[in-house]
Amino acid sequence: MKILAVDDHALIRDALQRVMKKLKRGVIVLEASDGHQAMEVLGREPDLRLVLLDLNLPDRDGFLVLADIRERYPAIAVVVLSALQDRAKVMHALELGAAGYIPKSVRREVMISALQLVFAGGVYIPPEVLTREDTAHALPISSGRDRDIGSCSEIGLSERQLEVLALLMQGKSNKVICRTLQLAEPTVKNHVTAILKALKVTNRTEAAIAVNGFHAAKNLAMPVLPPTATPLAEFFQIMPNERPPRRADRTVGGLIPARALRYCEALTTASAFGWYVFLPLSFKVVWDGHDMLWTYEGIDEWLTLSRNGVQYPGFDERFDTIAPPDLRGCLPPFLTPSLQAGGLQVWTGTIAETAPGWSLLVRGVANLSHSPSYQMLEGIIETDHWFGPLFDNIRLLKTDVPIEFRSDVPFLQVQPVRKDVYGDKHLRNFIVRDLNDLSADHWDAYRRTLVLPNTTSDRKSGQYAVTARKQVTHASAFASASE
Repeated sequence: MKILAVDDHALIRDALQRVMKKLKRGVIVLEASDGHQAMEVLGREPDLRLVLLDLNLPDRDGFLVLADIRERYPAIAVVVLSALQDRAKVMHALELGAAGYIPKSVRREVMISALQLVFAGGVYIPPEVLTREDTAHALPISSGRDRDIGSCSEIGLSERQLEVLALLMQGKSNKVICRTLQLAEPTVKNHVTAILKALKVTNRTEAAIAVNGFHAAKNLAMPVLPPTATPLAEFFQIMPNERPPRRADRTVGGLIPARALRYCEALTTASAFGWYVFLPLSFKVVWDGHDMLWTYEGIDEWLTLSRNGVQYPGFDERFDTIAPPDLRGCLPPFLTPSLQAGGLQVWTGTIAETAPGWSLLVRGVANLSHSPSYQMLEGIIETDHWFGPLFDNIRLLKTDVPIEFRSDVPFLQVQPVRKDVYGDKHLRNFIVRDLNDLSADHWDAYRRTLVLPNTTSDRKSGQYAVTARKQVTHASAFASASE
């Protein structure tokens, strides 16, 4: 990720370098000391993701630079970092499309939290700007449990309007919203009008303050809005591989029986959830209960698989020619025996990075028969901050038998999971009941699901699949109608 820091003080730029490298691994921070240099860097660096902009520049008014960037590079987020923090200037910056306004006087921890919010798609507004009159007309607060911006019934908005609101919170213009959601500009204008009315505000800036103010008043974190202009997951192929990661297949490469493909929606949905990751080459391993040997396509001998692991053949030299000097010799092993008997760690040669708040569940391929010679273990990797090898641990189950691992079939299926979903707060939120607790509604649902379909003489096969697909179609039609 590339970020541009625009400030006329070298000490401030150095401090921003340290903050950004602490915040996100692998970030590259470019620098500019005035507005002219900033526009030059933006012109030659099309993959910039964020601009940190000081308003007090020596050659141009900072607000003019902000407006210029938002007009010429609408996909690049801009966060204002300024010693000026009066309400009027904050409001003006937000009106021009800033994704946040961070006073230079804040503590380092506050700045990191604010930038994390921006990376998650939100807008940071200093708490002192969120006055009582702002929160008074924010979202309605019930006397019961806390409510969430993500609920359509909460503020009377359709799903499409909530998508527009998420983009508004990112400081996107109507034109960018049109391109992102593939809507006509009059449709977007109508949605914006409905959002402002629902929030009881008159402009976009007040809308952002209203949403922020609601969560500040309730002592809640800002909602993590899903990223739209950036991918949910990025895969970096470190080792050469002619089969890059790809979307998982509902047919599992044609191995799902035709009847199951047609009628078993539960099976095909699970099969298509996530992405396939392939091995960079085919190889074989043999284990005698103590030591391991391995071989790979193209050689006619078995090689020792030492406790220190082995590299992908011939790749460590190429890695060292590309890596920075301090990282030469730091290529992770391709295969590494574990201390546990029969354990083997296999690296796919890939590194994955996910959007903030998302992790990857790493597992074997769903609904694909696996070899009886080994067992694949599963794990959840917090790839939004852990930028390391995408590997899996396997347990060999047979000795003195060559076990083959092929590169022409998927080795892993990695599935995106929200961090908050597998946290204790949610996983402890369950109830166990018995037969006596079934209500009349439960019995009606039981009757519709299990009894009627199996006692109706003209019932067609695959009714669940048909119903599930119709629900998706109807939901899409409703979203289109609401535009």
